[in-house]
Amino acid sequence: SFGPGQGGLSISNDRITFGGVFGPTRPDAKFLPGDAFFLAFDIDGLRADPQGRVEYSMGMLITDAQGKVIFEDKPSDRKALLPLGASKLPAYGNLLIGLDLLGSYTCKMTITDKATNVGKTLERKFDVGPPTFGIACFHTTHDANAEEPAPMMGMAGQTLYMHFVTVGFTRNMSTKQPHNAIEMRVYDAAGKPTTEQPLIYEVKKDVKEDVNAIEWHIPLPLNRVGNYRVELNAQDKLANKDYKITFAVSVYPSAK
Repeated sequence: SFGPGQGGLSISNDRITFGGVFGPTRPDAKFLPGDAFFLAFDIDGLRADPQGRVEYSMGMLITDAQGKVIFEDKPSDRKALLPLGASKLPAYGNLLIGLDLLGSYTCKMTITDKATNVGKTLERKFDVGPPTFGIACFHTTHDANAEEPAPMMGMAGQTLYMHFVTVGFTRNMSTKQPHNAIEMRVYDAAGKPTTEQPLIYEVKKDVKEDVNAIEWHIPLPLNRVGNYRVELNAQDKLANKDYKITFAVSVYPSAK
């Protein structure tokens, strides 16, 4: 829903994404505890100076079903350069969902054009389900340190890095260690697996007892042009549970 605005300021293309700020629209607004919420949108109509510079403020408020504030990022002043034209500025808000959250929540974004003092608001609701085994906080980046967000596409020769955690896993009663595995399979545009066997990654030792989310950082080299479907199947070997996610990846030829 959009709050009242005046002048040319507006918000468009709002969507809750899967896989970080550049990810596709999420199929639903349901999350696991320990997950990451991303709300992406475009700010339209900011008044720019003759060189394409804009100034605006943005804030985010998260409330529960009773209206209680669980997170607030108060509006702060920001600047941006829009050299390709000042009609549109991509933006987003994000929240790392606590492991103790459960229920329905509302995210409210507030944007104000500093040049005109015109404001707009955007609200989206999302739900956090009960704790269970699964993949959370999935996002892709250009680098292994997860500092440069990347869309799920690239040019042949690049590498995407997939970052996520497994949550809600079981521990061995005697060793206190979990046993989680990730199977990765890639399928081509015809639905055929690109390798004879899946790649398998495992964690079953050296996990501290106070750790409740196991981190995974898996490279995905883009060695061939085409459209692909990547499937990650997380397995809790001790509880005989699994959790699967799939997403599309496009690889383009290098420019001539």
